[in-house]
Amino acid sequence: MKTANWTSRFITFVCFAIFAFADKNCLNPNNRKGYCITSKECPVLLALRSKTSPANEEIKFLNDSACQDGFGEPPFVCCTIDSTFSNPGINQRLSNDLLPGLQDCGDQPSGSKIYSGKETEIDEFPWMALLNYGPGKDGKPQFFCSGSLINSRYVLTAAHCLVGKPLHSIRLGEYDTSNDGIDCIGTDCADPVLDVYAEDIIVHPNYNEKSLHRHNDIALIRLKDDIRFTSFVSPVCMPWVLKLNRSEVGKNLVAAGWGRTLKEKRSNIKLKISLPINGPVECQDAYKRTKAYVLDSQLCAGGTFIEDTCDGDSGGPLMVFKHKWAIEGIVSYSRGCGLENLPGVYTRVAEFENWIVSNLKE
Repeated sequence: MKTANWTSRFITFVCFAIFAFADKNCLNPNNRKGYCITSKECPVLLALRSKTSPANEEIKFLNDSACQDGFGEPPFVCCTIDSTFSNPGINQRLSNDLLPGLQDCGDQPSGSKIYSGKETEIDEFPWMALLNYGPGKDGKPQFFCSGSLINSRYVLTAAHCLVGKPLHSIRLGEYDTSNDGIDCIGTDCADPVLDVYAEDIIVHPNYNEKSLHRHNDIALIRLKDDIRFTSFVSPVCMPWVLKLNRSEVGKNLVAAGWGRTLKEKRSNIKLKISLPINGPVECQDAYKRTKAYVLDSQLCAGGTFIEDTCDGDSGGPLMVFKHKWAIEGIVSYSRGCGLENLPGVYTRVAEFENWIVSNLKE
């Protein structure tokens, strides 16, 4: 009888802890939604606190980030991706200058059959990029991650695809990696692929490759040459260019890539899949055993048996269609692939508008 009572109290405590964390929402000094947690578990503000000579503005931001009744041990901070006050006016002007407008991004190919199967059309998602880590023992490219072309010089991807990994080149306009020639579906043929080199790699400064949380898992690759847009190579729209709000929980978004399938370690053909967005409580509950904090700068999608992104899809886009295609998320991590009630975690692109735009150059 005593054992039963103790077990009951323990289960009650665990359930309370899970939902208590999920309810610890807060707003940081930039009015960005975050979680009120112990300062030791917030890498962005912990790094700021550890600086030898922080600027007065950084000290004020740190002090203004304090919150009450958080999860864990005090002191508590409202943890987001921000480490300073935002300046949206400047970034908006930069965005208008350096990112393509509605007429030049996110085009859907005519006659494409969205959601009609897992293989894409030959010209579908022409912003998809493959990251090549150099020739393998067979002399062929090694494609382990993906990315998205966002203008004529930049590819957006995940930080974990670049930290500690020797990037060789970036391939654009690919459809079938097993074909060394020109890809065709019937009489519909693509242009030759483009293999371009990186001029610069910009990883988010607050990304920590050793962290379980994978916060700030985002990076930019500046290409060595300007890319000429065609029907097979063109940029995806950024969500703020389309003035999009966050997609609602339950809405299906689309991911694409060349990752692991049920039968192969890598797909040769570019594939797509529709995945539902999970709510924040549901998402945090799915990852409670890993002790990973899923912040508001991340989103979860999937959790349906055998339908998921997987190895090799990292860095690729999670997309929404509103007359044009926009990138809403970047494939970050998961605990296994295609498992029931265990969604994948994606970097929420709109939350990094300031960082993305401020790192673009002409």
